[in-house]
Amino acid sequence: MLYFGRLHAKKLLFIFGCQRSGTNATLDTLGTLPGTIHFPEVNSPVTNLDKTELPKQTIRLNPLADVARTVKWRRHKNIVIKPLVECQSAAEILDYFPNAKGLWMYRHYKDVVASMVRKWTVERGLEEAAEILSGDPNNWRADNIDGTLRETVQAAVDQGITGQDGWGLLWYTRNAHYFRQNLMERADLALVRYRHLVENRDLFDAVMHHLDRDELKFGDRWPYNAKSLNAGNDVQFSPHITPLLEDMMARLDACAFTATPVETAK
Repeated sequence: MLYFGRLHAKKLLFIFGCQRSGTNATLDTLGTLPGTIHFPEVNSPVTNLDKTELPKQTIRLNPLADVARTVKWRRHKNIVIKPLVECQSAAEILDYFPNAKGLWMYRHYKDVVASMVRKWTVERGLEEAAEILSGDPNNWRADNIDGTLRETVQAAVDQGITGQDGWGLLWYTRNAHYFRQNLMERADLALVRYRHLVENRDLFDAVMHHLDRDELKFGDRWPYNAKSLNAGNDVQFSPHITPLLEDMMARLDACAFTATPVETAK
């Protein structure tokens, strides 16, 4: 770890989770706070060395030593980075940086898949599932997929999947990395459900207090939209896929951050 002065003085917050889980609104709003700089997920100074998806975009996080060199010279005290495609390495990232905290956001799988289909088409879901199983470490979907997780996805695919199923398996594997890394045992990371943020305007600030990031409280800048809830009610999955997704959702809900009255009041 790099415990040299300038970097150690920074307060880093890494946002993890599956795509389409409310992370964009969170990152953009945090970036408006005084003394804070945020790095977008793609084409940013902390991803500019990536060549895996060129010429379209740079998305993989630079080597951590390069990220450290980039952020330590910024004049801002609070640094927010959203490396969603590095969720599989969240523990390594948090261990590397002094004074780093993590926020893992999750959203109901139906709402996520509905949003993915609107943005990237339903057919793309089949390609996502194939890439998860590709074994290519340069593809973030396959990176750090352990044997057990791979077997689960392979068994699901072998039974036949639709495009929506494929997107559901992406949601499943991205959030499975939370448990694979035993992140529920870490005091420097909070797991938060998107619905809870929408329904409780005080929750995000309570999470930031819990993570010793009071300077990142939203206050009046609350960015979430209640209309985004239940957007995927009509999404359908194959009978063998739904139990996987339901089980993962239940496991996440069991670990989700819940503010105590003291934390909420502050």
